[in-house]
Amino acid sequence: MGENNFNDIIVDYVLKNTPNNVVPVSRIMEILDLSKETAYRRLRKEVPFTFDEVSKLALALNFSIDELIEGSKKETFSFDLQSKIVSPATNAYFSQFQEYNNYLKKLITAKHSEIFITLNEFPPIFFVLSDQLFKFCYFQWLYSHSEKPVLCSFSDLTLNPQLLALKEEIFTNITKMDNVSVIMSSYVYLRTIKSIQYYYQCKLITADELLLLKQDMLDFINLTATLAKTGYVNDETKVDIDVYLSPLNINSNILFLEYDTIRETHFWIYPMNPCIIRNPEICSIQKKWCQSLKKQSMFVTLSGEIFQAEFNEKQRAYAEIYLSANAKFTYVY
Repeated sequence: MGENNFNDIIVDYVLKNTPNNVVPVSRIMEILDLSKETAYRRLRKEVPFTFDEVSKLALALNFSIDELIEGSKKETFSFDLQSKIVSPATNAYFSQFQEYNNYLKKLITAKHSEIFITLNEFPPIFFVLSDQLFKFCYFQWLYSHSEKPVLCSFSDLTLNPQLLALKEEIFTNITKMDNVSVIMSSYVYLRTIKSIQYYYQCKLITADELLLLKQDMLDFINLTATLAKTGYVNDETKVDIDVYLSPLNINSNILFLEYDTIRETHFWIYPMNPCIIRNPEICSIQKKWCQSLKKQSMFVTLSGEIFQAEFNEKQRAYAEIYLSANAKFTYVY
């Protein structure tokens, strides 16, 4: 496909996806932060859009870049790695949580939304429900991603007010969610428990801090157990969340989003930064896979009390055994 032809298609998509009551050039100026004359030159096809500009337009005007790429539906597709280079690591962590919060805002204001989440471990955003576990996720991120050591132990870490305020805002937005299906593996808690144990064995967490983290983990297990039983976090926040326990292996955390006219699939290579795919066919396949996994899983929201009780007792036992000061570092599968 030639550059001019590709640019023609982009202009057509921009015009087609701009509301009738909005002037296209004004919309382009707003989205791309361009002057009026520069935006007009794009619309008149005198100057081609850059790939970065196309990406911004696709997000703002709700069309898929894959639809613009010749042959993409059969052979190739594009993805957003969500790996902006932000430095230092503290800023990168805050930036990623801002991205999470932006998605939550879109979802709770959408006329229609549907969400599937498959979990083999809890991502950091889930721990906005817990103070010590949220702090631990931040500590783990800094220890893993800082080029130079920024702290020597868990005790040295202080959460800045901006991050704490964002944590509370995300918690509030989570309580406004609707039509969410969460499918969890049998070891969803254990992965975080093993990570805490590792840092304790490395003497980066004290025995007293280990006890605090252990209590927070037990409280978190109880909170998620309440969520599974009732469908909401507490009496004030009745959220429409269905919880499923999967007997099958879940290889990685996956999120499927559908809100208004947008479909996205998020794959996590590691806990913070997802690969985001907006290809319509890939998203349809992923949704079908989530629905299939859901059919094969135990539905425990407002049901399955015996199975649910056994599962929660097993998770509490993991916390009691492996978050004790005399526990040895053991790989548990």
